[in-house]
Amino acid sequence: MDYDEAKYPGEVISVDEDFQYEVNVMHPSGNHWKWPKTEDKIFYSLENIVKLISPPKAAGHPQNFFFFQTHTSVKDFLYFRHILYLHKKKY
Repeated sequence: MDYDEAKYPGEVISVDEDFQYEVNVMHPSGNHWKWPKTEDKIFYSLENIVKLISPPKAAGHPQNFFFFQTHTSVKDFLYFRHILYLHKKKY
């Protein structure tokens, strides 16, 4: 997600009828990311979605830091393209 010119990984929780995406975002912690103690849910427009990433993998001890693979599966990519098409068709 792109927020205030910074990038944050997150998980899309829901999409409303206006194509606003409710996303639970992670917070930076050094060179890693972690889930905040309290969920940080924000609605974003499609333009704020930078790219699809794989779900985070836990690292460290205890396993509260995460890293990401940057590739996207074909299925996820096609799904994202479909959502983008529906969004453009609506406007």
